[in-house]
Amino acid sequence: IAKLISKFLHNSEKIKSKFKMNNDDNKNFTDSLLFDFIKDTTFFIIVLIGIITSMSIMGINISTILVILGSAGIAIAIALQSLLSQLVSGVAIMFFKYYYIGDIVEIADTYGWIKDFDLLNTTVLTVFDELVIIPNNTVVNGKFTNFSKSEEVYVSVKMCVSNSINVDYEKLFEELDDEIKKIEYVIDGQTKVRFKQMDQQGTIIYSAIKIKSKDYFDARRILSMVSREFMRKNNILLCDYNFVLNK
Repeated sequence: IAKLISKFLHNSEKIKSKFKMNNDDNKNFTDSLLFDFIKDTTFFIIVLIGIITSMSIMGINISTILVILGSAGIAIAIALQSLLSQLVSGVAIMFFKYYYIGDIVEIADTYGWIKDFDLLNTTVLTVFDELVIIPNNTVVNGKFTNFSKSEEVYVSVKMCVSNSINVDYEKLFEELDDEIKKIEYVIDGQTKVRFKQMDQQGTIIYSAIKIKSKDYFDARRILSMVSREFMRKNNILLCDYNFVLNK
């Protein structure tokens, strides 16, 4: 058993070195973290099997021990259900490459850059320089978008125009579209202005520009300023204001 463990540790280092052939340090970090988890888990299983096998060879009745271990395992799993959910989600994030450090993401309405992550939590640096720690099961089971997966994305502004005022929407859309086309981050003049009629609250207007994903936060800020200033100059009363994003 000792020889088996020694051989496993020796070979694991050879395998790990192959994980680091990529020139991208952020990708190497993810692969290394995943590999270390697999290696440690496999090592624990080998040791556990070795102990049980040794006890059996020595003539010790292991049936009772296995029952106790099984019962203890179930009790621990129930007690640590949330923690285990985070752990499994962390493995899934690394295995399926949800993101790398530095990627631009939206996780549960938190926008920012991936600052760090491990098997349990992901740390996001927001545009306000706040570090937000998010459980990994929130990433896997909740709302999640990685904008760095695509080189180009649409960033949109959603506004609600009050029904209490009369608006020539055709003219409004044309002028708003001309205004947001002037934003420096717009790719090839690709902009969109759309509306959706609401019941009593007002009329929802979407203005969107296509940008490079790396410019997302700056473009989002400028689009906000331009859209609000346009509405103010045209004396348009807003009943709601926020952002939406889509690829």
